[in-house]
Amino acid sequence: MSVLKSLALLLTLASAAATATASDFFVDGLRGTDWPDYGRSASQPWKTIQYAAQHLPVPMPTQSHTLFIAGGQTYGAATNGEAFPLPALYNIQYLGTGPRPIMDVPSGTVGMWFPGTVEFTGWTKVAHLEFRNGGLKLGAGNGVRFHRPVIDDCVFDRCGVLVETPLTQSVNAPVVQSCAFRGAGAGIFLHTREHGTDFSVDATVTDCVFEDIPGDAVRLRQSDPRGTTYLMVSLNECRFTRCFVGVELSMDVGTTGPTNRFGAQLRNCAF
Repeated sequence: MSVLKSLALLLTLASAAATATASDFFVDGLRGTDWPDYGRSASQPWKTIQYAAQHLPVPMPTQSHTLFIAGGQTYGAATNGEAFPLPALYNIQYLGTGPRPIMDVPSGTVGMWFPGTVEFTGWTKVAHLEFRNGGLKLGAGNGVRFHRPVIDDCVFDRCGVLVETPLTQSVNAPVVQSCAFRGAGAGIFLHTREHGTDFSVDATVTDCVFEDIPGDAVRLRQSDPRGTTYLMVSLNECRFTRCFVGVELSMDVGTTGPTNRFGAQLRNCAF
């Protein structure tokens, strides 16, 4: 085999290894210790998710790290000293284990914040967690970025998912699947609120349950966008039980965007 062919083979193998390689990290609010050398095994976990987020290495673009969060317990200021909001990170998967870990978020506080200045691809995932009082917020941001985090098998108790429009040439397109929303303040809220251009909010919601919500379970609102906007939600096989309003679409006076697209698609949903 020629030197060039050997070099090409080595580069191919290295590229494949980089794509496949990912690291696992661990948090346990009852047994963990917030120390730099901890967190890399289930026998020596970190204590708080906040500390873990500050010490996780940045993954390669083609891989993701997984932070396993021990279940059967509550994470909060009064239990393990957890601080909120938790930061969503590039290509990091937050995965609860066992019975869903409960995030005891103080009222009026966001449970997890997705800053608009960070790109979140499908490698970013939040799964098998329960949020109480404070849910997830996907923030607005500038630049050509595509935000498509996956939110899977989570419970939102008296809280929900807020998706704000990016400002310019950006897309907020979360995938929410197999989640339950319940109680006052729960649900999904998609909001274009800034004067930007060429931005899009396009959420996909599948196999979710909305129950006992005295307000809007899913709400889309346009607040005077003056550019090219796209605000859509696709609801697939969702169930709405004892909700005051299942899906509401509202547009403020003065929404003068030249090519606005605004609406909801419902497939096999039950009210």
